[in-house]
Amino acid sequence: MNILFLGTAAAEGIPTPFCTCPTCTHARKAGGRNVRARTSALVNDDLLIDCGPDLFVAAQRFGVQLDRLETLLVTHAHDDHWQPENLIYRHPDLCPTPLALLRVFGPGPVTRTLRSPRHRDRLEQAALEVTTVRAGQRFRSGRYRITALPANHAGDRAALLYIIDDGARKLFYATDTGPLSERAWRIVARETPFDAVLMDETVGHNRYHQHQGLETFLQDRQRLVDEGWLAEGARFVAFHFSHQSNPPHEDLVDYFAPRGVVVAYDGMEMEI
Repeated sequence: MNILFLGTAAAEGIPTPFCTCPTCTHARKAGGRNVRARTSALVNDDLLIDCGPDLFVAAQRFGVQLDRLETLLVTHAHDDHWQPENLIYRHPDLCPTPLALLRVFGPGPVTRTLRSPRHRDRLEQAALEVTTVRAGQRFRSGRYRITALPANHAGDRAALLYIIDDGARKLFYATDTGPLSERAWRIVARETPFDAVLMDETVGHNRYHQHQGLETFLQDRQRLVDEGWLAEGARFVAFHFSHQSNPPHEDLVDYFAPRGVVVAYDGMEMEI
């Protein structure tokens, strides 16, 4: 299973255009891995997680084609993760390339936008199939078996995490969320072991119940380790960083590397 990080920032991106905080100022000067677009990830070449405002620029930047997409998993309807207008450009009038059916899965607030009159008429020829999923539900799409989990974010039933199993490797994708609920942990326990865990680390040294910070991130990681829920050689990755409370990339690496955590950056590719 190949994972490409198309973006690794929270809603504001890094650097944030209006901000002169130390992290944003450093990112402008240093560039490279310090510059982060809004979060999205491509699994192999046929499954996309989230479809936010930076998707097209990221695809151009990293030489990515999305014509092979079969599955789109949307975590929640916040606009840094979900821009349904992106899918309009699949319409034959705008894309002469023949496209296979794209199956779109997400919680109710996501799928309702595609079924609304505003988008339904414009998307009816964009080769989409839309399915609402709920926490605890298992389903298949293409070569994947997928499990939805409740995120601690955006209110009850409005945001999801996903476990993605291709029959050989298993990925746990966990953003946006605060510390996992006991309901989520029960689902985790029956789906283990994981070959990779990608986990929200939005608020750094701060605390916020709808996102992970450094302390709660490491606590949830330790529970996965203590319970034996990580496969041998599993990768544990931090991403979805806010500029407000996280230091520059290099400092994050210095902090996390001794703790067995990989710090993602835009364009990072990982094979599990």
